[in-house]
Amino acid sequence: MAFRFLQVSDVHLGSRVNLRWLSQTQRDDVAECVSASFRAAMTLAREREVHAVLIPGDLFNDDGVGPNHVSWAVSCLRAIAPIPVFIAPGNHDPCWPGSPYHAGWAERYPEMAWPDNVHIFTRPHFETFTSPGGEFCITGIAHTRAGTMSERLIAGDIPRADAAARVLLFHGSREFEGAPGKEKTLPFTGAELERQGFDWAAIGHYHAAALIENANGEVIGGYSGCPQGRGLDECGEGVALVGTVEDGRVEIEPVPVSARRFWSLEIPVDGRGLPEVMEAVEAAASAAADEDLVYVKLTGRAPRELDFTFPQGFLSRLFAFHCDRSALMPDYDLDALAASDGLPGRFVRRIREMSAAGPARADLCEAAILMGLDAIHDRTVSFPDEN
Repeated sequence: MAFRFLQVSDVHLGSRVNLRWLSQTQRDDVAECVSASFRAAMTLAREREVHAVLIPGDLFNDDGVGPNHVSWAVSCLRAIAPIPVFIAPGNHDPCWPGSPYHAGWAERYPEMAWPDNVHIFTRPHFETFTSPGGEFCITGIAHTRAGTMSERLIAGDIPRADAAARVLLFHGSREFEGAPGKEKTLPFTGAELERQGFDWAAIGHYHAAALIENANGEVIGGYSGCPQGRGLDECGEGVALVGTVEDGRVEIEPVPVSARRFWSLEIPVDGRGLPEVMEAVEAAASAAADEDLVYVKLTGRAPRELDFTFPQGFLSRLFAFHCDRSALMPDYDLDALAASDGLPGRFVRRIREMSAAGPARADLCEAAILMGLDAIHDRTVSFPDEN
């Protein structure tokens, strides 16, 4: 018998969206889209008639979750019963006193008790749940403290039961060349995961969907990523993974569930005027849907007098559009100025000496040079764009 599952993680219910270029109404809308993505994933689970829903951590966001978010999540999971749901708490929603996963929560809020179809792993070591008929077994672990888990538990011996499909469920950091700069928790390598011998490893923590293959090129695990982006570090389409395990082989289908997508585009302006730049921006944003959010950064050198302010209504079809001009370099030859006599040269040299104090001050000093030169040359002084 084939075992079908849906995997979704890193939802971060209760997240706040703090992008300064969005209005408060737009921020609230994106926050609501986070909930909508999870609801879409649960609808997908019913439609595909999966045998289990896998949530490897960070269903909730630690700094924003409240009883209303928990009540809403409980109702969503109750609505898909009798499909069993397995949750492995992550570093942003650990199972510790006061959390929705802890036994004390149901005592405090009995009306928000998790339904019978939800199984939560609550201990900091691996435990296994086996379905009554032996069709599948889920081996999971919980984060039980704030912060990360540094233990290399994936390198040790992990128990698993005999079942037609064997699944590992946890929130952890795969180590590989070019890994994202996120904090590490339950670190592991692909080789360590392969040695465990599970048919599939449902993993949370990284916010971009990615699959993990064994030495033979067979898929053995993966991240579903966050289902709804909340900022420019979470661009693209959010998905849930729909998988099938049969005779030890796994097939995975990423299915879009996000309501809106973030786009981050970079457009060089060198040698072009406003009409040409607008045309380039419009072409680059053509793939974005009307409900999406598009952020454009203009780069390159341009005369300070050239105004790259787009007319009102430009790309108004989009839910949100913002143009960042802070990376534009003026037509100052800073090296030539630094080698010259006179006030501009002394000014550039002095600020550059200050920037040598460390990279943290380099951007600040660069902005100070440009603003200072604008003031010296009696040009409009522009502050860096705040995003």
